[in-house]
This record gives sequence, structure tokens and C-alpha cells, in this order.
Amino acid sequence: IGGTYNTAAGATIQFTAGNYAETGTATNTGIGLFRQNGATVTLNDRITRFILASGNVALSPTFQGSGAIQRNGVY
Repeated sequence: IGGTYNTAAGATIQFTAGNYAETGTATNTGIGLFRQNGATVTLNDRITRFILASGNVALSPTFQGSGAIQRNGVY
């Protein structure tokens, strides 16, 4: 998962099955839904506006610099 996703109003980009890894900064520029719903996702950092509806989340050893959650979702 990486790059820019433009999710149109009323549309959904959804990761429903399989394994995904964050490979770079991921950005959702649209107003539609951008979510994980059943897949397994490995994160390197927080992805803004990425809804973790269901599935599994793994943190990479470098997540937020140390492999542990350092910042909450409020910026």
C-alpha cells in the first residue's frame, strides 16, 4: 500500500483479503471510504483516513520509528 488514492464520493477502496504491506506514504485525497475489511496489513506508520474495520494489523519493526506506537491518531 503506497501512493495516492482518490476515492470518489460514495465509492470505497477496500482491502478485503490477502496480505498487504505499506511500501511508502499512502494518502487518500477523496471523500469516499478507504479501508481494510478482512485483509492482513503490515504498517510502517499511521495511514491518515485508513479505516481498520476488520482483519489483522501488524506493526513493522520500524513502525513510527521504533516498532511501537509513539503517536496517537490526533495531530
